[in-house]
Amino acid sequence: MPGSPGSGITGGAIPGVGIWALPRLMEAASMPEATASVAYTRATAAQVATVPFPSGGPRYLTAGGASHPLLRRVMCPGTPAAQAEKRSGTSEQEGELVKSDSEIRDDVINELRWDPQITEPDAIGVAVTDGAVTLTGHVSTYAERLAAARAAERVYGVKTVANDLKVKLSGAPRDDSDLARAIAHILEWNVQVPEGKIHARVSDGWVTLDGEVEYEYQRHEVERMVRNVRGVAGVTDLITVKPPVSPEKVQAVIEDAFKREAEIDARHIRVEVSDHTAKLYGHVHSLHEASAARAAAASAPGVATVESHLLVSP
Repeated sequence: MPGSPGSGITGGAIPGVGIWALPRLMEAASMPEATASVAYTRATAAQVATVPFPSGGPRYLTAGGASHPLLRRVMCPGTPAAQAEKRSGTSEQEGELVKSDSEIRDDVINELRWDPQITEPDAIGVAVTDGAVTLTGHVSTYAERLAAARAAERVYGVKTVANDLKVKLSGAPRDDSDLARAIAHILEWNVQVPEGKIHARVSDGWVTLDGEVEYEYQRHEVERMVRNVRGVAGVTDLITVKPPVSPEKVQAVIEDAFKREAEIDARHIRVEVSDHTAKLYGHVHSLHEASAARAAAASAPGVATVESHLLVSP
């Protein structure tokens, strides 16, 4: 069916619509969807009753060479192409892609292969159920185990990650006393770690950290350094944070930080602080945003623990 001159609308026949309906359709296509749908119905009701369907089956009116989504929904909701679009998981109303579990699994596998910190991505098993990812298998270091979980969390559509990866150290296991000396040296040389405040115990490659610091970032720095020491199979962090700050002040500082952060939508997050613990409530768009919120809250003076009750709603 030919288009109207200069309209930019080309291509095939529309079920039950004659060429005289094109001006009304073009007018409807420029309106908001709800208004346009009503306008289209009123403009074409008479023509639908009088014009037969083309023998070749229903086709779509196209604008600029692409099927017009408004006309697909209004005129051909039951066609195979329209139903295939629905099955694909694309929500035109929301403008967002809803990924299936198989698509999420493929993306997690590709992200694991992309991350240079993961030396043997094919040794990691990935299972996905309703957006919840489970990682299984083995890795050669504790740092790699954590990197795999972070890689999975970066994937859009992932709601939670269960990290069941086992650390299988390569080569001969390192002696516990040797490992303890190495940890003591790296803590001694790091200016962000308060001198003499942290103690480490090692048993079969597993490190337990004790002590007291003034800020959460100091505790995080200790754990970050220890987990990257060769021979470490795991870390238990018992370090406490006890700065003298009122809960009200801490809550205000965290809320201000959320408003500054580009990665965090502060409108949907509520903060409660008590007993040096920051509790986060509300919803975020991804695990990455949830991690950013936890990190921002943990950076506040007076916060020893962050409890995240945030729900992921992609």
